Amino acid sequence: PDGMGLMTVGDFHYVWLQHELVGDKSDDDYTETRFSDTIDGKVPGARLSLIKLTKDWQVIGGTQLIRDFKPTQFLANDDGSPRAVAGMTTLDLEKRTVTVSGHIPSDFCGGTLMESGFINPGTGREEPVWFANEENGGYSGIAWACFPDGAAWPLEGLGIYEKETTLALRSYTPKQHGLSILVGSEDDDDGEIYLHIGKPADGDPNGFVNGQLYALKIEGASRESGPGKRDGTPDDQASAESDGDSVVGKEGDSQPVHWIAVPKEATRTGKALDEFLSGKDANDGRRATAFLAPEDINEDPVVADRLWLAADGGAGSPAYDDDKPRDENPLSRLYRIH
Repeated sequence: PDGMGLMTVGDFHYVWLQHELVGDKSDDDYTETRFSDTIDGKVPGARLSLIKLTKDWQVIGGTQLIRDFKPTQFLANDDGSPRAVAGMTTLDLEKRTVTVSGHIPSDFCGGTLMESGFINPGTGREEPVWFANEENGGYSGIAWACFPDGAAWPLEGLGIYEKETTLALRSYTPKQHGLSILVGSEDDDDGEIYLHIGKPADGDPNGFVNGQLYALKIEGASRESGPGKRDGTPDDQASAESDGDSVVGKEGDSQPVHWIAVPKEATRTGKALDEFLSGKDANDGRRATAFLAPEDINEDPVVADRLWLAADGGAGSPAYDDDKPRDENPLSRLYRIH
């Protein structure tokens, strides 16, 4: 399991639980699991479970929630084909069997729940939504908005990358405010922090497709740590002890940041997005600051729009795969963004 949410409706508790299983058949860790003890058949790849409990926490039952993956209309592979085709999980209750066709999800990570504020595009009603993230950027790299009716809609405005967490800010929801703001983290040694401002449109009531994508830039910094962390400095040097310091400084220090607008066409494929963000700006630095394996990102429960980001650490240089000790962020870091 990787990602869990809880909501209470009347006398019942509902637990949303996603499972980080591999759906890429070319991966040695590709996994198929039994659908249930009462239905024959196996389900490949990642799963999202919805579990119902009584008010005193006795389990009533549960199900694999996602039955209908909607295809991508904008996001594409490098050859121009759709990034994700439609996917269906079909139950035959008479024969007690399950069949799966089309898109197979992989590596669900860092899911988040919004109980209100979003519209199910299929029903037109305000409903809870779970944001599931496919961390395998080479295979899919899509985030999905999953609704209680079993439909999962691709968040095409976020582009394609190794998605760890997708978070909706509670101060800006399409139902109450006419726009959505989603924040995302990319779990990679050159992982960016993203922000998408969604503008609802016909057929897109939450702005999941229509809107503007941005990436975070720390002033003067190409990387959080490591060789080449400062704009205009080489990034292909051997790691040194001095590379261990964060460009933000010591505990309690701060640096100004701003958001870089990403051209719409650069969000269409994973390659285009990476090439744009790693490209050089006017200061001979990366357009967006690369963090070292940014994982969970969450909103402060007291101060709206204040974000907390956990960076796991790793290697911050193209020369990282050399089996040598690394100095960059060896113990992980916690950042506050506001």
